[in-house]
Amino acid sequence: MVGLASTGSLEHLQQLYQLFPPLQEDHIIWKETWGGALQSACEYDNLSALRWLMEHPLGRGVDKNNVALGHCYHIAIAKSHVRVMKYLNETTHLIVAWLTNTSIRHGNSESLRWCVDHDLVNDQEAFSSIIDYAALNGRLDILQFF
Repeated sequence: MVGLASTGSLEHLQQLYQLFPPLQEDHIIWKETWGGALQSACEYDNLSALRWLMEHPLGRGVDKNNVALGHCYHIAIAKSHVRVMKYLNETTHLIVAWLTNTSIRHGNSESLRWCVDHDLVNDQEAFSSIIDYAALNGRLDILQFF
């Protein structure tokens, strides 16, 4: 599933799921596989696979505040996959202000701009943290966003 989530083959991903005998939704193998597939879809900007994985009953069972989804956001921000960032923002309850350092570290000002423009960085402490981190990493160009 993880490999198929990265390729863009949503149809094959759905077929693979149908081939396996049903397991309990809380079965550890499904949880681990689903989390890996979510992350793979985010890494390769495969929004159709990400939507299917999130909207499937097993995906709906994923805690919207969990570590796997936090890692998905981290991946999307690091790779500047703004479509994925937007979808995760609309469907999860994660607070991503702390992930903005990922944008700075990876030099992805597009990701940071999107976070700022969509009020995901909306308090003075978060702004100060970003400015401090940008200065420490020699990314003074980041100041243009504030």
